[in-house]
Amino acid sequence: MSSNDLVISSLNCRGLNCKEKRADVFDFLKANRKSHIYCLQDVHWIAGDLVQIEREWGSDCFITCGSSNSRGVAILFSNNFDYEVEKVVKDNEGNYIVLSLKIYDCKLTLISLYGPNNDNPSFYQKLQDLVSDFDNTHCIIVGDWNLSLNQNLDTSNYLHENNPRSKKVVLEFLNNENLIDVWRVLHPTEKSFTWRQPNPFKQSRLDFFILSSGLFNKVVSSSIYHGYRSDHSLIQCIIKLNKIESGRGFWKFNNSLLKDDEYINVISNVIDETIAEYACSPYDKTNIKTMNGYDVCLVIDNQLFFETLLCIIRGKSISYSSYKKRVTSEREKFLIEEIDWMEKNTLANSWRLNYVDDLKKELQEIRLNKVNGILLRSRAQRIDEDEKPSKYFLNLQKRNYEEKLISFLKIDKDEVLYANDGFKAEVYNFYKNLYRNNDGNVIDLNLEQGIINKLKILSDSESQDLEGPLGHLEVYNALKDMKNGKSPGPDGFTVEFLKYFWDKIGCFLVRSLNHGYGISQLSVSQRHGIISLIPKKDKPRDRLCNWRPITLLNISYKIASSVIANRIKRILSKLVSTDQNGFLKGRYIGNCIRTIYDIMHYCDEGNLPGILVAVDFEKAFDCISHKFIYKVLELLNFGPSIIKWHHTLYRNSTSSVLVNGYASQCFQVERGCRQGDPLSPYLFILCTEVLNILIKSNSSIRGISMNNYEHKLVQYADDTTFFLGSFVSWFNGHTDSFQKYFLT
Repeated sequence: MSSNDLVISSLNCRGLNCKEKRADVFDFLKANRKSHIYCLQDVHWIAGDLVQIEREWGSDCFITCGSSNSRGVAILFSNNFDYEVEKVVKDNEGNYIVLSLKIYDCKLTLISLYGPNNDNPSFYQKLQDLVSDFDNTHCIIVGDWNLSLNQNLDTSNYLHENNPRSKKVVLEFLNNENLIDVWRVLHPTEKSFTWRQPNPFKQSRLDFFILSSGLFNKVVSSSIYHGYRSDHSLIQCIIKLNKIESGRGFWKFNNSLLKDDEYINVISNVIDETIAEYACSPYDKTNIKTMNGYDVCLVIDNQLFFETLLCIIRGKSISYSSYKKRVTSEREKFLIEEIDWMEKNTLANSWRLNYVDDLKKELQEIRLNKVNGILLRSRAQRIDEDEKPSKYFLNLQKRNYEEKLISFLKIDKDEVLYANDGFKAEVYNFYKNLYRNNDGNVIDLNLEQGIINKLKILSDSESQDLEGPLGHLEVYNALKDMKNGKSPGPDGFTVEFLKYFWDKIGCFLVRSLNHGYGISQLSVSQRHGIISLIPKKDKPRDRLCNWRPITLLNISYKIASSVIANRIKRILSKLVSTDQNGFLKGRYIGNCIRTIYDIMHYCDEGNLPGILVAVDFEKAFDCISHKFIYKVLELLNFGPSIIKWHHTLYRNSTSSVLVNGYASQCFQVERGCRQGDPLSPYLFILCTEVLNILIKSNSSIRGISMNNYEHKLVQYADDTTFFLGSFVSWFNGHTDSFQKYFLT
């Protein structure tokens, strides 16, 4: 246990009103289950006992009483622990106590809970309201819930589900507040119980920690130990609350500037001046802004000009934002002081009242703009009048940010790297190796004649329809179809910015992208991405493999990629088998579910043998070979222009990983379909056709025949479910097919 570890233990004591038992249990806890905080339930204490109990414990106690033979909960602190209690809420029935705590500069809500024995969903609804009202960054709820969240894994020998209506409310509560059952996340398939009844024998995991998901990356362990003088086990959670050193990330354009007329005028002039500066000398620079952008000849190439233009706009936007922030802060300070002075020092009359009302409206408008920025960063969708205050959204923004922080990583069984000790090199090496070229082992499709003969291919006319450089209208349509409010790429410019200034800079974007197509390489910034790591739901966050790498790409790159994706989508359904249901218009995951259900029902009704095998290909998007993608496109009869576009988009592409607000060194992305690239899903499912053909053409693999059709698999992107007539056919046929597909 390190100096910044917070250790919390919890135990249903089954009554501690007896002085002898209380002394024994207190001594056991201090000697054998050393913790900073002890949450106790079912203590059976009454108000008259509290002074004596605190004296016996020897440190701070927060207690809510039940009766001498039921309920009552407590939170006890060790005497060598630095903390601050800011607020206390007690339940009059003795079922919970809530503390707002400040520990190691971290504000959190801690609840010791003793759930009702009866099915009482309103109790848990009230609990959810309490958590929402506290508005702290993090929340920890621990105790005896008197229900289990998973009937299959958390109970044994139960004839009926315990308190099902309450369970439903708790699960909704967890989802609404972004909370997790930390022990279950760390032990996803383990059966372990915290309560046992000898006659009739049954057991259940009724005691558990519920944590804010943003705390999960700080959890060191969650354990179940034997209880003492109780029919319940003691549960314990260790959380590392050291403050993680975090960086500022990268600059992002503030979309609220697009409502500022002064800013719009400044940037419009900057664009006109930059075009005039880099236009060839024969032009009259005073009239150049009236010209069509495609007709302006430049003294530098189109790619470099667009990069220069964005760089100048970015610099001007940063300086303007700093100026505006300073002016707004000074105005806000003046308004507050003026309102205070007017209300304290002047006699009321209609003019003064109207003046103060106007000041208040202006102040509210300034504050609303700030809250809208907080809303954007917190990803909340809207704010209504009389809805939760800005403090709520500030905490939501902080929770969203902290969910992406990595406090420590387990490198192997014994080695742990902590954020402040520097694990950035480990993250860099992990992703550099993940995206490293492995083409030496790629399957040679030219030698797989069986695959080539079964691929559906484009006709020459269909292929020709997809060819050529980017057109102005298709680039504009791709931009128009992009959703607002999405995270920008490394250059910081948003979809909203480009939509607003499209008429002024759209033609120069098209020229820049087509210049890249001409030289088969995009500009340095266009081909660079920042990998943002998103934690996979309900997976331990101390392993890098449990973080999903989403590449944030610049809007200019995403537009080019979207245009090519839109071209390919027109003919995709012709090339991709109906077994694949991902990313295709008119096909849904429901098709997979329906097929699986129908085949299971068919086998059950006909008493037929069959095996269903669900396969998850680890890092499938990240590991697919670029060489393999190009070969598949050639075999499908895509034309030279489309294939060149893919080379252009992928050639010399680079990424850096954003870890705790710091960007790593750049590395080459030599393989993979980048998650975040609009084109990636469509390239990926074209490549999955190879697996489909390998399986369906393998006579050693026997599927399940229904309605005169042999079903062997269904796919939803990389998730594949196989139907097998026998287990023998799985081993006989799939080994060879998988080995070939893994070489892609």
